[in-house]
Amino acid sequence: MSHNSDIAFGQAGHFPDMEQQRETSTLGMWAFLITEVLFFGGMFLAYLVYRTRYPEVFAEASQELSVILGGVNTIVLLASSLAVALAVHAAQEGKKQSILKYLWFTLACGATFLVIKAFEYAEKIQHHLVPGKDFHFTGAVGDQAQLYLSLYFMMTGIHAIHMI
Repeated sequence: MSHNSDIAFGQAGHFPDMEQQRETSTLGMWAFLITEVLFFGGMFLAYLVYRTRYPEVFAEASQELSVILGGVNTIVLLASSLAVALAVHAAQEGKKQSILKYLWFTLACGATFLVIKAFEYAEKIQHHLVPGKDFHFTGAVGDQAQLYLSLYFMMTGIHAIHMI
């Protein structure tokens, strides 16, 4: 059974045949995806528990985030995901020019995400909203907002590192 991607990328020398190489790469991708779901799922679970347990802290602390920048970043991430899916489809069809076009677009989206995060982080640093000894939240919930912002920095920071 021959696929266009077999022709484009060839068989690695340590696999006896393309079928074993394909099965191995599929298993590796599933293992990667499962670890991603477990890792990011744990963070989203912590976020959900926090939001459910301390809704007033969540409501007040979340006012420190920009809805516009968050919305733009959401669109950027969705566009990036679509571009990667289109690149995979182009690879399956052996369309090298399309693969490059979609991957360059994905890189541009990634850079956009990082630039937006840099602006957001700089503002939080300037206003002493980074969790730690210099943290200062002027709202009614005070230092309780530190947990919310810890989750924010952890989730967005790890996502940035993951993306890089």
